[in-house]
Amino acid sequence: MWIHYTHVNGINGAFYASIPLPIFNRNQGEIARARFAITQSQESEKAAGERVMSDVYDAYWNLRTNDQIVQLYLSGHLTEAQADRDIAEYAYQRGAASLIDFLDAERSYRTTQRSYRQALASYLLALEQLRAAIGTRAAP
Repeated sequence: MWIHYTHVNGINGAFYASIPLPIFNRNQGEIARARFAITQSQESEKAAGERVMSDVYDAYWNLRTNDQIVQLYLSGHLTEAQADRDIAEYAYQRGAASLIDFLDAERSYRTTQRSYRQALASYLLALEQLRAAIGTRAAP
């Protein structure tokens, strides 16, 4: 802001004031665009951080769930299925059980084994997903 006062030969002059207004400033559009780009980048960064945390959280809980399933199989389901099949086989060989009973026990045993292997594969996949989410997965 500029102020100008004149006083010549005892005559008081007038005050003049000048305030620059950026009405015709050609850079205002670029400044606004740059501010928008900065804000957009900050929001993108925030969203990416939230996605990473969400991925890590989901991968962790998926791993825990699959670990619990594998532990259920290891804690007794596999040995029970093996024992049931062995008992049915022993009974069939001695003539105390029919072939259908033995085949049913064999089918149950194989189904349990397949389910265990699927649970183990899901656990290992969840482990790799967690490693990828936290960035510790080694490149092949």
